[in-house]
Parts: sequence; structure tokens; C-alpha cells
Amino acid sequence: MRGRIEKILAAAKARGLRSRESANPAAWRGHLNGLLPKKKTLARGHHAALPLQDAPGFMAALRKHPALAARCLEFTILTAARSGEALGAEWAGDATEFPREIVEQALAHAVAAATERAYRRGAAVGRRRPLMDA
Repeated sequence: MRGRIEKILAAAKARGLRSRESANPAAWRGHLNGLLPKKKTLARGHHAALPLQDAPGFMAALRKHPALAARCLEFTILTAARSGEALGAEWAGDATEFPREIVEQALAHAVAAATERAYRRGAAVGRRRPLMDA
């Protein structure tokens, strides 16, 4: 809220609605930072690790879910990739002989027009399976 008020008052000064010499009472630097305590940062920490003995059961349960998010999580676990790397994967076009359109669909990238994507969705599952196996 303070930041928004600071911007509003700065805009008013820029438009000549406030005196150019007046200080911005909502400014943090050079004003409120000397008067108010520093903002506390939220510390969430790390998620608890899955016990190793529970991993096979978790992976079996994960494989039962057909969602793309489940495949991404499985990939992340099996490759020790970071989530951002898994979500932003581009990895397959250069390293395999699979057609570009199949790789793009497997990565959930939008290809072609919406109508064409709707017709392709069912047929492409069988074509993507060998890529996923590889």
C-alpha cells in the first residue's frame, strides 16, 4: 500500500499537483526507512524429502495419473532436473530423430491453430508414446 501511495504522490508532483520541493511522505528511501522497521521477509524453507523407502510406491501412484504435470514431476524426479528446467524443456529436437511437431506437442507447446490442435490431440498420443519411451 505504501508503494502505491508513493507512486500516486510522485505522479501528482510530476503533473504539478504537488510542490516540486515537497518531500514524498510515503517514500521509503531517505524517509520512512529511517523511521520504520525493515520489512520481514517470508521464509518458507524447503519441502520435506520423501523417505527413500516410499519412493517406489510414490512413483507407481504417480504413473497412474495421466496429467502432463504428473509426467513433468516424474521427469524431474528421474533426472534430478530443477522444476524450471523441466517446465521449460526444449531438450528433444536436437537429440532425437522424432519429428519437430511431435516434440513440441510432448512439451505442451502450442502448435498450429486451435482447431487443428483439437483434431490432432487424440491421434498424436500414439505418436508421442515412442518419444516418451525414448
